[in-house]
Amino acid sequence: MYNYNRATKRIIELINANFDERDYICVPTFTPANSPKTEDELDNMIKNFIRRVNDYKKRRGLARSLYVYVRECSVYKTGIRKGQPNPHCHIIIQGRGIDRDTIKKLWHAGHISVDEYDPDTFGPEAFCKYIRKDPQGKKNYVCAKGLKQPVVKNKDGRVGRKAVERMGTIHVDDKEYWERRYPGYRFIRCFSRFNKYNSHWYVSVVMFKNKPKQTPKAAGKGGRR
Repeated sequence: MYNYNRATKRIIELINANFDERDYICVPTFTPANSPKTEDELDNMIKNFIRRVNDYKKRRGLARSLYVYVRECSVYKTGIRKGQPNPHCHIIIQGRGIDRDTIKKLWHAGHISVDEYDPDTFGPEAFCKYIRKDPQGKKNYVCAKGLKQPVVKNKDGRVGRKAVERMGTIHVDDKEYWERRYPGYRFIRCFSRFNKYNSHWYVSVVMFKNKPKQTPKAAGKGGRR
């Protein structure tokens, strides 16, 4: 479980550092004739798909799309393929110059759902926990070369044990408290956990940095009125 949680945290940090609302979450599916039998086959199909996306962008002078995808290698539990491997994946990929319909056309092995990534309503922690939810499946992730590495910040000073306990009990859903404590950030959600073995509270809070306000440009001579 420790390694699972660390891997999940790692993906969350990478997504926070590299992806925003201009990007897409893709879930490809396969026709029976194209269904991969192994992880290697799955990797080849996904990387060929991403190569087609980047070839499309290159021809138009656009920067290549970076990505993270998570492989899930479970087995069929029912049906005629019961017991056979069922490798599949979930992808988050940069858009920025390519639209959803074009991405769909570039997937050649079946159907693919392509949804706009909205970190405010379905943040990276929810995405990562969803795609890694089945503990029986063997899962790992593949990252594009060139992703920005997350900036690891120092801890927020020394927070006393009693203060952490108040955070984990009284202030879990206290939006005003968290936004006062961290001005310039918007509260999304907070998780707290009590460890009965060491009698300590552990608190994680998810916040998004506020976007700078757009100031309208003054109209010059001959501008629209």
